[in-house]
Amino acid sequence: MTDNTKATIAAAPFDDPRADLVLESSDGTLFHVHAIVLSLASPIFADMFNLPQPAAGQPTTHAGVPTVCVAESAHTLGLLLRWCYPIAAPPFAALDDIRLLLETARKYGIDLPAGAIAYALQGMLNRDPLGVFCVAVGHGLAETARVAARATLQHPFVRLDSPQLQYIPVKPYQQLMGYHAAC
Repeated sequence: MTDNTKATIAAAPFDDPRADLVLESSDGTLFHVHAIVLSLASPIFADMFNLPQPAAGQPTTHAGVPTVCVAESAHTLGLLLRWCYPIAAPPFAALDDIRLLLETARKYGIDLPAGAIAYALQGMLNRDPLGVFCVAVGHGLAETARVAARATLQHPFVRLDSPQLQYIPVKPYQQLMGYHAAC
């Protein structure tokens, strides 16, 4: 995106005109961020900022601020940045938001507070125990996966379904089927 293109600016706190970096999401939203905050949160971002910058005649900027285009959507990038910044993270509206956050945090090498993620996942057990199991298994949250497996026992196995099934290998699903049958 160039300086003269009309852009969508992210909501606060990612609209700070004092920011020294702009992250542009895959769908064109601009997040005005502070490189030091991202460097402290992520070794991937820290390394990215240490790379040589484009030649002076060809910088990618928005309003004169260096801009980095990322592959994540505005929604996903917003989720991640709210966990990197020293602000209160909003509650999760959907299980898919937790999955997206965990995947993106893994990509950028960001350590999320495991307790907070486990708490958020367990808050979704009543709505989608199989989905919680899938997200937990997919991201190495063994204790949360065990809790979710127990929660699936409240439902007939043939009725268990979740959009999150597409994100785990067959083996954990087979193990869950065996556990369900044994109980």
